[in-house]
Amino acid sequence: MDTDKFGDPKWVKNYEYQVGKTIIIPFLTKVGIEINKINVLDLGCGSGGILWALGEAGAQGTGIDRNPNRINEANQHIGVSHDYRTPTFQVGNILLPLSISGCFDLVLLVEVIEHLVDFENVNQTLFVASQCLCNQNGKILVTFPPYKSPFGGHQAGWPYISFLPWVHLWPRFILRKIIAKKYLDFLDKELNHITIEKFESCAAKSDLRVVKKAYFFIRPEYYLRYRVKPIQYSKFFERSRIINDYLTSGAYYLLERKP
Repeated sequence: MDTDKFGDPKWVKNYEYQVGKTIIIPFLTKVGIEINKINVLDLGCGSGGILWALGEAGAQGTGIDRNPNRINEANQHIGVSHDYRTPTFQVGNILLPLSISGCFDLVLLVEVIEHLVDFENVNQTLFVASQCLCNQNGKILVTFPPYKSPFGGHQAGWPYISFLPWVHLWPRFILRKIIAKKYLDFLDKELNHITIEKFESCAAKSDLRVVKKAYFFIRPEYYLRYRVKPIQYSKFFERSRIINDYLTSGAYYLLERKP
């Protein structure tokens, strides 16, 4: 049985809202960003839940996503507060010229970067994000699960074996015998197999520098899905490429333009 809830826009929107409210806002607040004073662009906004959470906190938001169904869902209000700034949403492909006006204090790329087909697209998207910033003080928040991490294949919806860590790294001739072709196609055609090292290389090529980064053995999103408390690891472990590649379930980066 396929248990992938991410095919349901309403479920996704509520999940995104909780990510915004319980993860993104606290992270931004911790690094000194005043939510109620910023204009936010969410590239690959999905069903818009994160921007609705930020709107409740006082931010003005604009969301872009290539899926019209997601944008239709995004335009429906979500949340418990009646005191909010309504975000705006539009259909658009972040790899093509965007028809947006103004500039932004913060650009979000939340669980988007790993879905770009190749690393040239990653470079281009980071460059576009940097060009959307108002000034040198603007920030880009990027979050993603490195591909080689225990569940970096986005296998939550796989039948029967989705609970097995690193199953997406098994030899293809084995996987072909036990899962449907659509899952293998997703691994090879929808994910770019990005690692921490490769992402940092792309960021450097896009003339961006790292302001803050956080690596997690258990990423914060897993608390929303499975009620497992997040575990962030110390800078000591950041030196190990094996840990970075295979044990980091979630990477968070705050970037800005190089001076």
